[in-house]
Amino acid sequence: MREMLLLWQQQQQDNSRLSVQQLLQKVAEEGEMFEVDLEDSLAAMLAKLSDSSQLQPIDNPEQLKANLRDYQKRGVAWLRYLESLQLNGCLADDMGLGKTMQVISLLVMEKAELQVGPTLLVAPTSVVGNWQKEVEKFAPHLTTLIHHGSEREKDAKAFKRVMSRL
Repeated sequence: MREMLLLWQQQQQDNSRLSVQQLLQKVAEEGEMFEVDLEDSLAAMLAKLSDSSQLQPIDNPEQLKANLRDYQKRGVAWLRYLESLQLNGCLADDMGLGKTMQVISLLVMEKAELQVGPTLLVAPTSVVGNWQKEVEKFAPHLTTLIHHGSEREKDAKAFKRVMSRL
């Protein structure tokens, strides 16, 4: 860990920046140079990062009223994998490839496993209505609330009451 910190500090002094991903990549490539405490959460994350078995496509969620394509099943598996590492992902492919469906599928699976609390979706205004329609169509057992515009609940206590009814 000390060597990783020294490497990071050297990178800072050289005015070249390493992202976390680049640092992890460097550790993976030059693993013998670095000592990682096996009890450390970083060590656990590195071990999980090398376990590609968790990237196997998921089965179509039972309560999803749609059939996912194979690449969507892999996308949901990837999101779940990142979540298991306490990381977040970003789906950023071309329009029309089913990013909305992948996230809805993930929420359906989390609800089935009783792992989901409220989920905040931040999206351009132009697609908010579509998101709600897609959830109603493909996962009608999920509840949505659009919190947008001048008519939205602005009082924190009142908002909590609204949320508790969902």
